Amino acid sequence: YTKYWVVYRFTCASISTYKDLRGAGYAFVVLALVLAIEGIQHTFNPMGVGWAGQSFAWIDAESAKSIGLASRIRWVGIFDGPGVFCVVFTTALPFAFRYLAPPVGIPLRLIAATTIAAPLALAAYYTGSRGGILATAAMAGMFIISRFQVSVKRLILFGVLGFAALNLAPSYLTETKDSQGSAQGRVDMWAKGMEMVQQNPAFGIGRGNYARYTGRLVAHNSAIEAMGEMGFPGLFAWIAMLYLGFKGLAMGMRATTEPADRESLLAVSMAMAGYLVSSLFVSLETEIMYFLLGLMAGASRLTGLQVSFGWRDFKIVAVILVSFFLFFKIYIIRYY
Repeated sequence: YTKYWVVYRFTCASISTYKDLRGAGYAFVVLALVLAIEGIQHTFNPMGVGWAGQSFAWIDAESAKSIGLASRIRWVGIFDGPGVFCVVFTTALPFAFRYLAPPVGIPLRLIAATTIAAPLALAAYYTGSRGGILATAAMAGMFIISRFQVSVKRLILFGVLGFAALNLAPSYLTETKDSQGSAQGRVDMWAKGMEMVQQNPAFGIGRGNYARYTGRLVAHNSAIEAMGEMGFPGLFAWIAMLYLGFKGLAMGMRATTEPADRESLLAVSMAMAGYLVSSLFVSLETEIMYFLLGLMAGASRLTGLQVSFGWRDFKIVAVILVSFFLFFKIYIIRYY
């Protein structure tokens, strides 16, 4: 965890103005664009080899064919897998979206759409990651919603449209059972996490022991993995850490009067939201999470407001925790 702390602390310490915050977003987009170009070239390389000599990832050809894929790209290191690789593009998109709406002029919006947003979305698609593609679609939906004065009626309408779109999506993205057992295996690992925390609600099975317990895989869900390994207190701390980050950003968006500053705060908030959607399908404790946490902390500090954690916040986090546990518990029971 030392390297995670260094990433978090250095990111947070480097942000002293909104210009710094936007600069961090630029740097992240440049990184993601370079990797997107690599991924797109990898897809069309007849030899099937990427820049680092990596091959394509495992693919269920029969299922992936429904969305027109014959291969799935990946990178190396912490991104040596389609799901974790897709997270780079999903979380970079919100920083690109801020150039697709006013006060940015139409010519610059068109340039940003074709040279930044489109390559990132295309690379996300080429990963073939179920969770990643759904998270990327969620990012697009959040962007659209953020452009409107969203009333309850509009929010319900967007929810209905989103549900309809999900039902029209290819089975590869929505089915929880496939010919190769990939989706079933993920649900099996979620069930193991529930089993772990029910055996020891206070401490779980111990940090880093998930794969040892299952004898196969980790959770493919960051929150379930934290809960299974560290019990309910560990999951509470994990949720509270993220909650405080979002709370600080929300305070900043209410306090700032500059549209550009508000857009920067919104981009950070959406990037972390995209990361969390992806984390429902992949175990994602990587440097990107702590980079985004550093952005959240640095951005919160810019307002000069104190982000506290009171009794009301405690109750909100507790409700989120209980709701999360019950949702997955019911889902797993219904699945089997």
